Amino acid sequence: MCHHYRTANNLPEHFVEEYHFRTDQRKLFEGIAGGLKDGGAWPLSIVPALRIDETGELKTFGAEWGLLPRWWKPSDKSPKREKFQRSTFNARSETAATKPTFRSAMKDRRCLVPFLEFHEKDHYFGTGAPMAFAGLWESWLGEDGDVQSVTFLTTEPNAEVSSIGHDRMPVLLDTPEVRRRWLINGADDEMLKPFADGMLSIRSKG
Repeated sequence: MCHHYRTANNLPEHFVEEYHFRTDQRKLFEGIAGGLKDGGAWPLSIVPALRIDETGELKTFGAEWGLLPRWWKPSDKSPKREKFQRSTFNARSETAATKPTFRSAMKDRRCLVPFLEFHEKDHYFGTGAPMAFAGLWESWLGEDGDVQSVTFLTTEPNAEVSSIGHDRMPVLLDTPEVRRRWLINGADDEMLKPFADGMLSIRSKG
């Protein structure tokens, strides 16, 4: 499971052009990303993400990394929401459409989580250009107010991730067409496949 990644410090230029972002949305993205030390995101960090609003425009929002479904309530097993969220920062693409925690968001609340590199087993993976994870978002109303949260889908590893002995990787959205298809129509089998072999660079942590 991916538990760490580096976000883009500002909204990537090709994302700005792709979605005709307004200046205020770009500044909001930069403000949220600026709250992460060296751009590093960990579970429960507030990370920048992008979703389509009720007007059909793509908007920036900040959300805790670890999905909190609208129906969640404290229980003996999970007295605090943070404990629950530490188990929901990734969602398996094979089962997200049927699991109670993720199925509503998978159907109606999809988003993009821009990143530069993701981390697995002391290695960072990327292409040298910002891309996006296939994300899900939720809004939970409780004693902490309105809590926005996100997770992203994982799939089987490609050759690069397999080479360091890891058995999962995030679902990566690398083109404007596939990003828009994810937001508007949701996932298809082709989209949920591992990223193409030979396309990711690998660098050791440190």
